[in-house]
Amino acid sequence: MEVTNFVNTIKILVAEDKLPEAILKLREFMQGHESFNEIIIQSARYKDIQTQLHTNTVPKEYADIEKNKIRLAVLYIADLIANETDIKTFENKVRFLKNWIRIRLRK
Repeated sequence: MEVTNFVNTIKILVAEDKLPEAILKLREFMQGHESFNEIIIQSARYKDIQTQLHTNTVPKEYADIEKNKIRLAVLYIADLIANETDIKTFENKVRFLKNWIRIRLRK
């Protein structure tokens, strides 16, 4: 799946209140990535708040606030993926142009 489509899928899942699915997709996608730990942390936070909500150890209002913080973090991670890809694409274009110019200057 293209990165732009992947990021859009994550954002749609968050918008549709399918946070567990968005987190799972990010975990699968980010294996081996330097930000992998961040999505693991958000996954754990989500599970913790769900457990606390089901055991009535936190008020629903608090859980809603925490879930919104997790949503923001997931969206931020998705944006990091998109920006990183944009930077890599840009760097690849610059590298290509430098090589092209170098070849043209030799002729």
